[in-house]
Amino acid sequence: MELEEVLAAAARGPAELSRLLDSRQDEITPPLVAAAEECAREGMSSGDGEMVLLGALVASDLHLRLGDRTKSLKWLIDFNGILYAAGDSTENYLSVRSSMLDAIKQANEVGSAELAFHAAVIAAESGFHASEGAANPDEWRRIVLADIASACRMAPADQSDTWYQRLVYLIAVAGSEAMTSSAIEDDERVTRSVRALAGWIEERVPIDFEFDFDSKVNSQIAAQLTELTARFA
Repeated sequence: MELEEVLAAAARGPAELSRLLDSRQDEITPPLVAAAEECAREGMSSGDGEMVLLGALVASDLHLRLGDRTKSLKWLIDFNGILYAAGDSTENYLSVRSSMLDAIKQANEVGSAELAFHAAVIAAESGFHASEGAANPDEWRRIVLADIASACRMAPADQSDTWYQRLVYLIAVAGSEAMTSSAIEDDERVTRSVRALAGWIEERVPIDFEFDFDSKVNSQIAAQLTELTARFA
């Protein structure tokens, strides 16, 4: 079985990919998995999102069929990370969030705290963007803050980690949104959540924390975090 054939099936959808692999399980080999991984990496290097999606989807499925749940999960998270980045609707963000909440459970089952954290960050990011188009923003604000709190509990000590920085950025944006909403005065659950996040920022993010963003974004984030901790820590 050639990679091109598998990618073509994946392009027609996960169900078609499963049908192909179910019927030719004995042709799934480590070299085929390596080729799918290389396809995804080439897509990342060239900026070809479709190549990344197909390669990651295939690599995840193949690893799972060969019994490596951890590598399968890693590529599944990468796949959903691309879906999140390309998200253009509430439905898409909700789908990614649901998949990543399930991925957190899977990561805990295989004992990977790192993958659980990555999935938690994507779930929180997706939930935040889903809330922007939700018909019930107050309910979603509480859900998003809970998702962020969950990710905070999984955060590593390494502050230079890209995923750590994504989490801090999300706290700044979501915290700022919550502070300017009427819920900060009317909903005690939101107030408690914002206070908890402010406390986490005060404890885990030094005043001279540097992001890998441009200076304008860095200044904006710093201002949001400063206001958050000043009002609620």
